[in-house]
Amino acid sequence: MAWQRKDGRIARRRAEILIDLRFRDTAPVRDLPMLHWLGVWCRQPVQRERFVPAAEQATVLRIERKLKTLARKASNGWAVYVMRIVSEGLVQYFFYARDAGALDGVSAELRKSFPRYRFEHDSEPDAEWVEYLDRSK
Repeated sequence: MAWQRKDGRIARRRAEILIDLRFRDTAPVRDLPMLHWLGVWCRQPVQRERFVPAAEQATVLRIERKLKTLARKASNGWAVYVMRIVSEGLVQYFFYARDAGALDGVSAELRKSFPRYRFEHDSEPDAEWVEYLDRSK
């Protein structure tokens, strides 16, 4: 994968954006018109110079690995992980998928595996991949 990392601001908060540039020129917009967002909140306060508390770094990485596996399984391979945005105490993952139900159950499975963490999931139509293309510039 051709991932790019850049610093930015989201809702006036500093953030680190990691984006897969493979789709910048040829996004499969017809096949994957639904944008899925999944947020994971850290449990401990963050220090100003860090986005994720050091004590939670390993757990957040395990959550990410499990999320990618669950998303692939739930969508039958019809979802692509395109972006991650990390800000102070919040990690956001973005996938494009075939439909709104493609990642149903993923948050519930993550809650079972990591019951002390807060997860939220939402989806919205983005047939032109506007969210992705705006951030990949």
